[in-house]
Amino acid sequence: MHFKSVIEIYKDSKSGSGQIEPEALSRHFNWRSAKDLEDQRLIEHLAQLNSYDVYCLRIELRRTGIELAEVDALKLSHAKQAELTEYMRVFTSPLLAQVYGDSNAAVKNFDQLVGMFSNPDRDSAIRNFCTLAKKLEIEVSDVP
Repeated sequence: MHFKSVIEIYKDSKSGSGQIEPEALSRHFNWRSAKDLEDQRLIEHLAQLNSYDVYCLRIELRRTGIELAEVDALKLSHAKQAELTEYMRVFTSPLLAQVYGDSNAAVKNFDQLVGMFSNPDRDSAIRNFCTLAKKLEIEVSDVP
């Protein structure tokens, strides 16, 4: 189920809050500039998300080209990063070994793990995906 996303324009303990649908922002605020329209496009894209948890939101913002290193509100705590790194290392270990080689030993933190997926050795990963598909007796496009 997907609830309709809205943008909260104001919130006050006495008067309540006011929301507006993302596609109505440009009309309501009379947006005309290229920058305003780019903001509108981003907001409409994010409004389609099924979740606004930090993990999903960070992925979607990266896809739009927004650098997140300096956005404190979207940083996971060190404890949560350590927890997720350990979980992801155990969970993804077989995949990392198959696609990236024996890279699991080099993973020390969450950012390194994300980096492996974000910036792989493309040629090596493609060869390894082909090998994995052959072992599984499926098409390469079916591996993911």
